[in-house]
Amino acid sequence: MSYSVRITPGSAPTDLPPDISLQGGPFCIVGQWHITDASDPGLGANPLPLVSSLQSNGLLAIQTRSYLQPNPNGDLITQYTMNIMDGIWHRIVHHVIFYRTTGTLSGTGLLQSWLDGTSVFDTDGIRMGSAQTAGPYWKFGVYRSHSTGTAVVAYANMEVATGATALQSRIATPLTIPAGF
Repeated sequence: MSYSVRITPGSAPTDLPPDISLQGGPFCIVGQWHITDASDPGLGANPLPLVSSLQSNGLLAIQTRSYLQPNPNGDLITQYTMNIMDGIWHRIVHHVIFYRTTGTLSGTGLLQSWLDGTSVFDTDGIRMGSAQTAGPYWKFGVYRSHSTGTAVVAYANMEVATGATALQSRIATPLTIPAGF
């Protein structure tokens, strides 16, 4: 997956209404991989194996969840964070394998990420995803809890492809951001 993103300063979630208590506090998801649309009680209520989430401290967190561990609907695990809430365009490339079904790394996945052409995360053997044969699929946009602030996230050049080297060229040669964005 390859895309450009611009996040306006102040877009992070800051508060909750006094009558609502959410585990972990306010949230602001700006991109998420869903496992499947099919109903599967074994996946729990939040089948999101990979999430991009704005944190209240202003960082963008890349978080994962495995549906193969004893608490399959457990909390997301923050794998790394990026300080990109600065109002300028950033280019992100992810190479993701959610779940292997064979070999010595069976039951695990791969997550590699680049920010503005620089590797920021590279882990193989990560527990991420499920054994579902349908999906996954990517959704992007702002999904958040109540906040008095305004979240502004712009995307450009969204590309999703399959294959070990798909979109690898975007690391060094990203697409040009259209004029007027």
